[in-house]
Amino acid sequence: MSGLRPDTQKKSDLYNTNLITTPHHKYSTLNKNRYFYFMSFHSSSQIPVSFSYGFNAHWQTIYPHLQRSFRSLYRQNKALLTHLKSSDGDVIPYLHWTDNSRTESQKDLIILSHGLEGAATSDYNLEAAATLHQQGFDVWAWYMRGCAPEMNPGPLLYNSGFTLDLKSLCEQANKQGYKRLFLIGFSVGGNITLKALGEGLQGITAALAYSAPIVLGDVSDHLSKSFDGFYMKRFLKSLKEKIQKKETQYPGTLPLDKLSACRNFYSFDDDFTAPMHGFSSAMDYYDRSSSIHLLSSIQTPVKLISATNDPFLTPSCFPNPAAYPNMQFYYPDHGGHCGFGYGKASMAEMALEFFQQMTNFER
Repeated sequence: MSGLRPDTQKKSDLYNTNLITTPHHKYSTLNKNRYFYFMSFHSSSQIPVSFSYGFNAHWQTIYPHLQRSFRSLYRQNKALLTHLKSSDGDVIPYLHWTDNSRTESQKDLIILSHGLEGAATSDYNLEAAATLHQQGFDVWAWYMRGCAPEMNPGPLLYNSGFTLDLKSLCEQANKQGYKRLFLIGFSVGGNITLKALGEGLQGITAALAYSAPIVLGDVSDHLSKSFDGFYMKRFLKSLKEKIQKKETQYPGTLPLDKLSACRNFYSFDDDFTAPMHGFSSAMDYYDRSSSIHLLSSIQTPVKLISATNDPFLTPSCFPNPAAYPNMQFYYPDHGGHCGFGYGKASMAEMALEFFQQMTNFER
């Protein structure tokens, strides 16, 4: 394990595996200062990594979002919108940035998966797509069910472990004959990416997940408290709007009388998400949809990058790299939630270097 703090490491070191070792464990309660010290399972001493929910955690989450949103105002969006029929008959809209001067067999494709209540047009997606396409990749950025400008026609909304549509997109990409296929998932999109790979998704050259809530039950509980529930309240508002729209499509199928009483993720998921997707309860949904249980089954080269000052995540979302030799991990002490790139390598740049490591290609 490197003795350097993450923010003093060389850029080339940023992509090495096991620079910081942390365990996967259940945490008990937050202390008043909201700091944690992780214990290494293969060492009797504490490792010098703190987990903080202080001011910088929120600043490094919100400010990069504002920066990316501002830059997007001056960036020409050359993406086209396409619709793919999912394996269960619903429709998956996705934006694609395509180099028409070459055939698919001559090109690599990267599929981007957005986060909770995000969209194909989320600022981190658009910025990554612009950088990656400029480097010669075709890029697809898809809308999860209910997140497109028009509501999906089927009865289901997405959930934080719903992998069906990502698998349908990958199947379509492989049918089109792309040379290589890469995946990048942001936040919930990262959990979905890791879960799909753990379920046996084939044909992927390499994948990267940013700020992934891989233990959904812990994160659900934590977000009801983090920043006085600021993030949770914002997400719940738009989730409730989606339920109302879906009820308009399918009258009498959803218990709208319970909607106003949903004050946190648990009550919303217990009353709506779980029954919609065939889970017995919110806890059953969280347990079966958390990618942590499937990490050891992943055969594809994959890397998880999460900041230890991420205000969305709990210590349980930072698994011990020693327990998963099939994966790479990087846990910097900066970056907030999907806020990487603030004065350092952007998320697209980190992905490019990791993918190049895994394939030894030059672009």
